[in-house]
Amino acid sequence: MDIGVAQDDPVPPAGSQSLGLTGSGGVSPQFTWTRFPGPFTRGAPNEGQTFTPPGPQGLAIDNVSMTALPDTDSDGDPDLSDPDDDNDGLPDPAEADLGTSPLLVDSDGDGVPDGEEDADRDHQSNFAEAVLALTDPLDPNSRFIATPSPDPAHPHTTLLTFPSLSGRLYTIERSHDLLTWNFLSRHRGDGTTFTHPVAGDPHEDHNFFRVVLSMR
Repeated sequence: MDIGVAQDDPVPPAGSQSLGLTGSGGVSPQFTWTRFPGPFTRGAPNEGQTFTPPGPQGLAIDNVSMTALPDTDSDGDPDLSDPDDDNDGLPDPAEADLGTSPLLVDSDGDGVPDGEEDADRDHQSNFAEAVLALTDPLDPNSRFIATPSPDPAHPHTTLLTFPSLSGRLYTIERSHDLLTWNFLSRHRGDGTTFTHPVAGDPHEDHNFFRVVLSMR
């Protein structure tokens, strides 16, 4: 809370000044926070502190101690309550499972942030597995897979089947060269398995499809 009163600069020795209210009446708007020059006086008005009319309206703050809470990523949320202390995209519990440091964006110093690393080398990043797909980033057999199959009703159409999670968006894209991807459709996850028909470009010799996950 900003009470509108700052410490002296330089900060005075401990016990040489105090903060308190001074004024009259019985409600808070009738009092003003003030810095008093003398030492605090426990249980009594501080030096220079007056109340009109006399009475127990005053409040003095004496012997205040402050503890600075670490905030590794300087995002205004202290590490004590920040779910991602280093802001590398991986929640602290996921970093504990991976064996990376929750206080370092790049734990092994190789120039790649922990969230972009691929611990199990299954071509899906730690962030994609631990946060988006909720698969195991340490198990190469646990990963998000979209499975294609022929559509018996439409010979020129492929059926793409993949699991979904609530709170995720699944964007289906198509490419003929794995370099340029074109948007086909987008779907909101609901915890069920999706099966969607996708059509290739008849003017291309090859058609590739992918599903891109993102948070809703």
